[in-house]
Amino acid sequence: MSKERIEINEYGSNIPETLMSVFNDYNEDADPYKEAERLRTLALKVGYDFDYGLSGEPTHYWKLK
Repeated sequence: MSKERIEINEYGSNIPETLMSVFNDYNEDADPYKEAERLRTLALKVGYDFDYGLSGEPTHYWKLK
C-alpha cells in the first residue's frame, strides 16, 4: 500500500484542521524529538501520520486509509 505524502508548506496552511489540532498541543518545554513522537501517537488516533526530523519539526503528512 503506497501512501501519498504531502509536504507541509512553509506556513503550514495546507495542514488539515484535524491534524492541526494535534500540532497545537505541542509542548515547547519538552524534548522536540520525544514531543514529535507523542504528537505522532495522537495523530494516528485521528487518522493521520507524519514524518519529522531530529529537530522534531514535521515535514510531511498523510491520511491513513
